[in-house]
Amino acid sequence: MELHETIKSYIWLQTGDGFTQAVEQEVAILCPTFDHEIKSGFGSSKDNPLSVLPRVRATSLVSVFDYCRFHEVRRSFEEHKTFDENFLQIDARSLCSRVGETVET
Repeated sequence: MELHETIKSYIWLQTGDGFTQAVEQEVAILCPTFDHEIKSGFGSSKDNPLSVLPRVRATSLVSVFDYCRFHEVRRSFEEHKTFDENFLQIDARSLCSRVGETVET
């Protein structure tokens, strides 16, 4: 490791199904809701996780952060296009389920 490399900060998140996960802070703050909660002090430890919407499941959260991690890095248009096309290849039922999880009722 080079001396000028920075150490990553992590935020702890808990999903509606009870899964607790550490996520890079720079990825989590891409979501305005998470950014606000982080600034309020939530998510700083496993004992004080930031709770996401109750209907959001771990598998969906992992997919969203994978998407954010990919798009956080500067890439070519073609790389973005290919990634997005593959990301959306999941079946319609799964996609609708993931979207539905993010809508609070």
